[in-house]
Amino acid sequence: SKEQARIQAVEDVLSSSVIDLDELRKVAHRGIPERSRKRPIVWRLLLDLLPPQRDLWDSTLERQRQLYKEFLSEFIVDSHDLGSGSDGDDDDDPLGAISPCDKPSKWDKFFKDNAVLNQIDLDVKRLTPEFAFYQQPSPVKRPIKRPLHFRIQRVADAAETIVEDREGLRKKVSQSIDEYACIMNTASEADMECHWEVIERILFLYAMLNQGVSYVQGMNEILGPLYYIFASDSNEEYATHAEADTFFCFTSLMAEIKDMFIKSLDNSNMGISSVLSRLEKLLLTYKPSIGEALLKMGINMQFFAFRWITLLFSQEFRLPDVVRLWDSLFSSKDRVTYLLYICSAMLEYVQPTILELDFATCVKTLQNFPGDDVVQLIVGADKMIDMVAHKKRHDKFLQSGEVR
Repeated sequence: SKEQARIQAVEDVLSSSVIDLDELRKVAHRGIPERSRKRPIVWRLLLDLLPPQRDLWDSTLERQRQLYKEFLSEFIVDSHDLGSGSDGDDDDDPLGAISPCDKPSKWDKFFKDNAVLNQIDLDVKRLTPEFAFYQQPSPVKRPIKRPLHFRIQRVADAAETIVEDREGLRKKVSQSIDEYACIMNTASEADMECHWEVIERILFLYAMLNQGVSYVQGMNEILGPLYYIFASDSNEEYATHAEADTFFCFTSLMAEIKDMFIKSLDNSNMGISSVLSRLEKLLLTYKPSIGEALLKMGINMQFFAFRWITLLFSQEFRLPDVVRLWDSLFSSKDRVTYLLYICSAMLEYVQPTILELDFATCVKTLQNFPGDDVVQLIVGADKMIDMVAHKKRHDKFLQSGEVR
């Protein structure tokens, strides 16, 4: 069968002593069959956690996982660890955070970090609510003494927090204590925790290690599927270390797309405004009927493609479809550009609606994408890639002066 042939192709590539990454990308682009159970290892390779040399895998993973433990020890600080006089500094106490002093208080940093943690905490509890996995207990014991979210002070009746999104818009987010308790008590044993707590810890550690980026809403939507794949690995040893492996793969992926999360870099070459401008130019050049219709209606790419691109389409499709789409995305050598080709394919899918030139209907459709056949979109993106490559070759031929 076709599926069995694809499974065999994956196994053939992975059986080599030195993995041919170009061949692996070709195989992954066609989708990693679920029955092969090879997606976790393929993603580790594509996201640069593992080197091509198989004999280096064990030592590489051991080194990275040990490094992650050291990160946890250094950056995940509990309020109990900041007790007065614990490091010989009797003057450093919580009041130091609001009292004038000659040196920064460690409590001041603790409370500032808690502001980041509070936003992460709110977001991870809302992660894919229709998918129960994140609220279920993890089989791995918590690697820190107390749950990270215990750092956050909450009022007794209800938690109401003013949060600020990427655009600086402020809003109230409320959730009752009963809702929190229901989620937090899922893992009842003292040293156990739910999967969302693991995701929370990874995001907080990433924010602490990347102060220039910190945490921005939406990162949780990218991390969630990554962690799910690694935590569901059929290799039990690998699944046990899903937290560390996810952290490094997430960090590798964010290195390519983090500029899109930093508002001050919007107009840089990799900033989101520049990326959206590239999408608009792509459409006007290769799909002019779509590009011109959007311009005529005054529909800015920000209205819909901002979310599509920054969240890697994780909010547009069901998790299995997102995972399949990411097989192809991760296999690309230029992932940001590949995002634009997928956007183009999505717009082509709803082209009849766009060409009706009804602003309200068009925006609603784009913000609630109706398609669910990601393979069709991948095929559409591939056709666009071929079209762009053909035009570039043709233009180069014309510029060579060989045409008489």
